[in-house]
Amino acid sequence: PAAPPEPAAVQPAAVRPAAERPHVTPRPAAAEPEPPRPGEIACPNCGGGNDPARRFCRRCGTSLAAAPAAPRIPWWRRLLGGRRNVATPAGERPRSMRRDASGAAGGGAGSVLRNLVSLLLVAALAAAATGYVVLPSVHKGVNDLVGQIRMTVAPNYVVVDTAGQAQGAGIAGHPAQAAFDGFNNTYWAAPAGAGRPAIVAHFTPAADVAKVLVTSGDPADFQAQPRPRTIRLEFLDSGGATLFSHDFDLQDTKDPQTLDVSASGAVEVRLTVLTVYASIKGSSVSIAEVEFRARD
Repeated sequence: PAAPPEPAAVQPAAVRPAAERPHVTPRPAAAEPEPPRPGEIACPNCGGGNDPARRFCRRCGTSLAAAPAAPRIPWWRRLLGGRRNVATPAGERPRSMRRDASGAAGGGAGSVLRNLVSLLLVAALAAAATGYVVLPSVHKGVNDLVGQIRMTVAPNYVVVDTAGQAQGAGIAGHPAQAAFDGFNNTYWAAPAGAGRPAIVAHFTPAADVAKVLVTSGDPADFQAQPRPRTIRLEFLDSGGATLFSHDFDLQDTKDPQTLDVSASGAVEVRLTVLTVYASIKGSSVSIAEVEFRARD
C-alpha cells in the first residue's frame, strides 16, 4: 500500500507584544489573632483585640460599632498573678514549661510567698496612709521626716541677723559693728599692732547657724589694709558654753567665702583673727562683712 502523505508544516501566528504581568507574591498564612487585652474591644469577626478608640478592626476591617469591650481583670487577681490567656506561638513552649528542673519543684511555694508579701505590703501602705490622714501624731512625724530628708538632700538657707551692738576694738570710722551691718561698702578695721584682734556679735533670739560668709578687706581698695588669713569662729549658748569652735584658713580674695559650721541655739559669736595677709600700705586688718545663714 502507498505511504500516507506527510502533514503540511503549520507556521505559528504572529503574537502582538503585551505588557509584562506583575509578579504575584503569595500571601503568608494569617496568624491567629491575639486575644483582646483588658479594656480592648474584641472584633466580632476575627476575635482580635482593638483599641477602644478604633471604629474598624485593625486586622480584618470589620466594623466595631456593636463590639463589646473585654472585661478588666480585678485588682486582686492582678496582684495574685492573674494573667490573660495568650496563645503560645508555634515553636515555643508555654511559660509554665520553661522552668528548669531546679526551679520547678519550689516554684509554687515561691509564688505563694511572693503573693503573700505583696498583700502585706499593700496592707502596710494602706494602714500608713490611713494613719497619716487620721492621726495627728503620725501626720506630724511624717512631715518632720520629709523635712529632714529635704534639708539633707537639698537644704534651703535663710539669713540670720545679729542683734544689738557688736563688740571689739576698731579704728575711727570702722568699728566692729561695720562687719555685721549688712553692707559691703563698709568694713571693720582693727587697731594697728593688735596681736589677735577679735569682734563679738549676738543673736536674739538664739539661732541655729549652719553657714558663715566672710568678705575680707577694704571694699574700696582691697590691698590697702591687711586681710585675715586664719580666723577662729566660736559660737556660745546662753550659759556661755561653747557650741562650736574651729579655725578656718581664708583665701586672699575680695569675694565672699562660705564656711560650714554647726551651732544650734547660739546667742553669741566670736571671730578672732589669728594670721593675716600683709599689706604694703596699711597695718589695720580689715573685714568688710560677716554674714550668717540657717537651714530653713
